[in-house]
Amino acid sequence: MSLRSALGLDTRAERYTYGHDEFAGYTAARRIPDRWVQTTCGYCSVGCGMFIGAGTVEVPAGGRKLWEDARCVVDNLRMARSPATVAGMLQWIAAEMPPTAAKDSAAAYFASQPQSSAVISNLGVLPLAVEYGPLRLRAVWGPAMLTNLPADRQTIGVSTCGGQLRMVHQSYEPISGLLESIRETLLTSCV
Repeated sequence: MSLRSALGLDTRAERYTYGHDEFAGYTAARRIPDRWVQTTCGYCSVGCGMFIGAGTVEVPAGGRKLWEDARCVVDNLRMARSPATVAGMLQWIAAEMPPTAAKDSAAAYFASQPQSSAVISNLGVLPLAVEYGPLRLRAVWGPAMLTNLPADRQTIGVSTCGGQLRMVHQSYEPISGLLESIRETLLTSCV
């Protein structure tokens, strides 16, 4: 801590300097980017980025074993995350929902798309140490999120830390016993 900070005299002017940006107007100088990249619709700040970053995979109901479905999902996500697929998806979204689209148009567009009944966000094995001197990390729960449409969508966050798989379940209309059922399926599939 500097002497100016300790005395309460540091205004941190370099952090709070304002500037003029050609697109945003008068704004914090540290937030003016070298180059602006338009969002696709302005409906939200992260929706399309999350959609593209995550990828979308359909899992057919029944007929295959759990691990066959898991391998299929991983392979399909790998394809969904390829640079060519992401570029194509951005072009498709830009054509369907131009940056000038109104919020209501964007909401109607996304509502018209096929809706999933479940979202699984798996962080995988977290590369975290479990001991930090006298402190010990006992668990990591998450990611946890509630999504928009539809209200009955079930969202499951999965992570593994210290050899322990953890799942957290969120929904506006949660299905009772869902995680217990998933746990039983995993246990029987691992035998």
